[in-house]
Parts: sequence; structure tokens; C-alpha cells
Amino acid sequence: MIERLYGTFFAPDRIPTYTEGYLSSEITKDIERFLLDANWDSEESDAALTPLNAQASQIYRRLLDSGWFVEEKIGHVDYVNMRPMIVRFIETMMQLVNDGPQLLGGSI
Repeated sequence: MIERLYGTFFAPDRIPTYTEGYLSSEITKDIERFLLDANWDSEESDAALTPLNAQASQIYRRLLDSGWFVEEKIGHVDYVNMRPMIVRFIETMMQLVNDGPQLLGGSI
């Protein structure tokens, strides 16, 4: 899910909807789409009882509370960004997955 959110919103070639970032509702709607695509309801019986938008909001809050996202309130609007350190971490992990580990050598 983090990879999908990164690719959809926070990759270097993506331009934010607003100069301050993205609306929290945009992020939550994409999490909902991910849950639908992943057939999330069929994995747990309790998940089927919870509405999909509530599950997406819970996941969004967990990502926010754990530091993956940072939320900034400007006026009455909450804007969401991914921390630069997290963006670099994901880019490094994607490079590792796509290109393999870098081999370093030296002589002593």
C-alpha cells in the first residue's frame, strides 16, 4: 500500500494537487481503492462489518500517527505530505528491488 501511495502521489515525477500537498480525502479515497482492489474484506470477518471508508480512515490515521505522513493544517484545510526521509527510504528500497544490491569493493 505504501508503494502504491508513493507512486500515485509522492514520486518525484508527481505534481501535488495544491502547492501545500494533497488533501487528506484524496489519500483516504486511494486507500479505499486499494482495499477494494486487494479484496480486503474477504481476509478478516471483522473487516466485513466495518464500512470501507472507516477502514481507510483508520489506515490513514495509523500511517499519520506512525510518521509515514505529515499533516499540515492551513486555514480549515488539512494538507498531507510524505516526509522527505520516508521518500528517500522508499526510493532506496525501490532501487534495491529493481536493480539489486550495489557491489562495493576495495583493496586494503
